Amino acid sequence: MPKPALSPSAPASARKAKAAPSTPAVSARKAKSAPSTPTSAGKVKPAVNGVKLNGKEAEAKKAKVVKLPKPNGTAAPPPPAPIVNHVESATTPASKPSRKGARGARRYRTSNSASSIAQLAHVPVVQLPVWKPSSLVGGSVGKNPIVFSRDSTFYFCVAGSRIKVHSATTGLLIRTLAQPVESSDTLTALEVHAEDPQLIFTASSTGTLRMWSLETGKVEKKWEIGENITHIRVNRHEPHYVYVITTSVAVPVSGKGTSSLYKFYMRKKTKQLLYRSKKQSLLSLDISADGSYIATHTAGACTLISVEVPTDVYHCLSEIPIMSLAIHPTAQYLAAGDFTGKITLWHCGSVIAKEKPISSVLHWHPHQVNGVAFSADGEYLLSGGDEAVLVVWQLSTRRKQFLPRLSSPIRSLSISPDQAMYAVTHGDNSIRVIASATMFTKFISAGPPPYDTSSGRPWQMIREPRDDSVAIFGLGGSLQFYDVTADQRLQQLEVTSTESSAKVKGRPSVNVAVVTHVAFAANNAWMMTVDDRLDGTASMWESRLKFWNYKPDSATYVMNTRVDRPHKGHVTGVAISERKSAVLRAATTGSDKYFRVWTLLPPNADSQEAWSCLYSGAYRELVPESASFSSDNSLVAVTFHQVVTLWSASGNLLHSVLTAPSPVRSVDFLGGSGYVISYSGHFLHVWDLLKGALWWSLRVNIAHLAVDNASCQFAVITHEDISRPRKNKFGLVHGIPEEVSSRILVFEADSPTPVATFVRRGRCLSSTFLPKASGTELVVLNDVGELEVFVQPRAAASVPIVGRRIEVAPQTAALSSLYGKVSAPSPRRDRQVAPRHASVANAALQAPAHAHPPPTRFFLSTMELLLEPRKDTTTQAAMDEIDTAENVNGSALVNGWTAGDDHEHDDAEAYVKLEPRELRKMFKRVLTALEQ
Repeated sequence: MPKPALSPSAPASARKAKAAPSTPAVSARKAKSAPSTPTSAGKVKPAVNGVKLNGKEAEAKKAKVVKLPKPNGTAAPPPPAPIVNHVESATTPASKPSRKGARGARRYRTSNSASSIAQLAHVPVVQLPVWKPSSLVGGSVGKNPIVFSRDSTFYFCVAGSRIKVHSATTGLLIRTLAQPVESSDTLTALEVHAEDPQLIFTASSTGTLRMWSLETGKVEKKWEIGENITHIRVNRHEPHYVYVITTSVAVPVSGKGTSSLYKFYMRKKTKQLLYRSKKQSLLSLDISADGSYIATHTAGACTLISVEVPTDVYHCLSEIPIMSLAIHPTAQYLAAGDFTGKITLWHCGSVIAKEKPISSVLHWHPHQVNGVAFSADGEYLLSGGDEAVLVVWQLSTRRKQFLPRLSSPIRSLSISPDQAMYAVTHGDNSIRVIASATMFTKFISAGPPPYDTSSGRPWQMIREPRDDSVAIFGLGGSLQFYDVTADQRLQQLEVTSTESSAKVKGRPSVNVAVVTHVAFAANNAWMMTVDDRLDGTASMWESRLKFWNYKPDSATYVMNTRVDRPHKGHVTGVAISERKSAVLRAATTGSDKYFRVWTLLPPNADSQEAWSCLYSGAYRELVPESASFSSDNSLVAVTFHQVVTLWSASGNLLHSVLTAPSPVRSVDFLGGSGYVISYSGHFLHVWDLLKGALWWSLRVNIAHLAVDNASCQFAVITHEDISRPRKNKFGLVHGIPEEVSSRILVFEADSPTPVATFVRRGRCLSSTFLPKASGTELVVLNDVGELEVFVQPRAAASVPIVGRRIEVAPQTAALSSLYGKVSAPSPRRDRQVAPRHASVANAALQAPAHAHPPPTRFFLSTMELLLEPRKDTTTQAAMDEIDTAENVNGSALVNGWTAGDDHEHDDAEAYVKLEPRELRKMFKRVLTALEQ
């Protein structure tokens, strides 16, 4: 007898079933062996209809091949259409892991339940939002001197771990040379090759010397010096040698270290020790024009070293700490600037002859001289220091020329080879290029402001919604707007007037106001700032609240309203409504235990529009820490110690109080999602306002929190101490005594599991979101002034919070694939829900919650608007049917009872004896009882 064929739906690897007589009905035949699926261990596990069997279930049950009946002239039913579901599993294991015991099997089945259901129902698994690093901009460009190209057309500067190439004519960024991904060390020095102008050398803090090609932008060669390199210099008379200064820590506990000067031979990768300082670090490096001597200095002496005879070392001692050094290009003397503002010219001939050094002094600077530089012809000497004044000395006549009020202390000076330009680096991380003929500033190229570790105030960064740039503040009284895309500073706004020279000799320095808080109104041209100044004698805070309006004509912010001392103490937090509404409001919190809500008054005939205090509020004598407005501008959240209070933005009315398990430092509304984000020093809390309860909490040490209202995501920065001694191949321990690693976590409010995690070496200080047309960008600012951009493409953007559900495929999907779709039962009555007054009801429900009357008053009226009233009730419909049966076909009703079978006749005999009127009354009582 021929064997029956397998079903078309059976897998191709299934073996043929045993022979059996065929019948028209559906029957199941036992198979010799079932379809198999490979496992991770290499064994073959049976499967039924493509579904894997786990554990003992696979051994107990035998696979069966089902033969399906085919309708005459019709094909088998197609598989069900794919259902687009959003499964929260980010990854699905490709193979079944090895399991030991029932516990491992349960874990495996639990983790793969969602993906298995999705595979059975032909559901594509949607991946979680994909975040990835995009670019690295900014960086500290003012620490190292600027280096010009040989033809003076470009200048190079070190910015963190990158090299920036700028045009010396316009200052525009030409290109950026970046290190490989695996090399994230900080660059410390830069020098142009002695022979080939298309090659440059860079040194790093890990002891690596690299040679870059400007044509290809890649590293041509790399050498490992072995110690932290601080300075490098090339000798035109010896192009194959590089002079480097290194520092190393021999005993990390005591902190004693050495600073060494080496002559490195690049061809043989060997180095020769020329000089070593065991007590003080070598702070500079310069080579004479003829290449015969090398000059360096410590805090207490200048040192001359012979290149031909390294043992010939000459010192020029100084009782005043030396800050800068330069060798004259033609004559035999060097210039050294000290801490008191004096510049000493040492004659090298007398020093080499071991006679009493011959010297002369140039003195004008009231503060320390941070930079000195000779012109190529040796006729002029440039000097600059903390007073932010560039001085040009004519050495033959001792005449001086000044360029004052440069807005920031001078850190270093450089002169182009053609002597047409001076490059000045400033303490505010900016580079100023000056035309030597006219002494006019050609352009200023600046990076993010530097991080002042002594002040204890970290950098802060916030999004400027007008052009999607970032505003950085925290140093002095200025606010810097930085374009992340173009990697350049757009504008620097002076929030408060500051003096460039704050030190007075013999007296303590004057306290300068510092910008502490900044907030922008989204889709509005308004900004609010707070600057504080602490009086050193009275220990009182001087705070000023300022509101700024953007003027398109001048392309800058202009102050509109200033409020002196908005609180009796210092201001602890500010907020401004994010969405443009009929009334714009702002809020401030202070150490005087009050918070204040401000409103923008419209202009009138007597005055222009201005800001005024709407009301003040307090809660149980607690100090408010921060404030935030809801997306619809109806609520303002204010934190007090361990509680988050929700107030009406239009009046002093408390709506709700949320109690946190730990003190709350900051609070933010997460767009229009109904969630509120708050955090303390060690906990992150997410509140659900619809339920009025804590949704989830996470223990994490938070350094900064940033919220994106557009995508309903937020980012958290945490720090971790990873300090440990490091050794190189030479056996020396070197590195940073305290090393910190930062972790960046991106969350969505509905889950405590982060959707993205990034780890970066160093201290990340602040972050903010930038919504772009191509996707969402997260900008992170670190302590070296670098801005790292992380991008979430728009195609991979996550779905809104209200749409993130785990939708399980219906369990009838497998049966539907076998027997086809089952037609749904038709409803007994087609009811069209189309309220005529639905728009009125929706408008009432969209009003703020505090504006609603009590629910007992508006519930009935609102439900009447939402629900369409029935034209007939259940009782009235039953009465109409009884009346019809009584009047029209009453006799047929009785005959219907008597014309049935014998048992029906016995059951209905009692009802036939009743009068129709009594029967009607009985139905009324039954229906009334049912309705009650």
